[in-house]
Amino acid sequence: MGSTPKADSLTSSTQDFFGLSARTIDGQVVEFGHLRRARLVLVVNIASKSPLAPRHFASLVRLYQAYESQIETFILANFKVRFILLEKAEVNGPNPHPVYAYLRMNGPLYSKRTRTCRQLPGDFTYFMVDPTGRVIAMVEPSTPTGAFDRYIRKVLAR
Repeated sequence: MGSTPKADSLTSSTQDFFGLSARTIDGQVVEFGHLRRARLVLVVNIASKSPLAPRHFASLVRLYQAYESQIETFILANFKVRFILLEKAEVNGPNPHPVYAYLRMNGPLYSKRTRTCRQLPGDFTYFMVDPTGRVIAMVEPSTPTGAFDRYIRKVLAR
């Protein structure tokens, strides 16, 4: 039997995903308000030294190539970059980065009954956020990339 995932008591200073901001790896502040116009926002907890990195980076490249025109139009117009890479941030524990606190508190990791959040199940946990700021899905690292790609196509087809 596996161990029970650790849970944290979290509080969030924002109730709006699009009110958040974060720093890029270059130190620039990205205001998430610009993302409101996107049909889907994908937030991925990446880790370059993780043993999962080769498979997940290859999947992200395939995903990018499949939706390149939509991604290019939106991201290049608003941010002048291809991917927005954020600086390294805490994702678990009692003081995660506000972006991850929001994702954890507003997704399937949050328990209304205990008012606690389970921790991310690992590197390469994907969160999908809709244009209203609602966390519509969390995809665990063990999910086959083909299943994830089909889910994104389904969401974007709406």
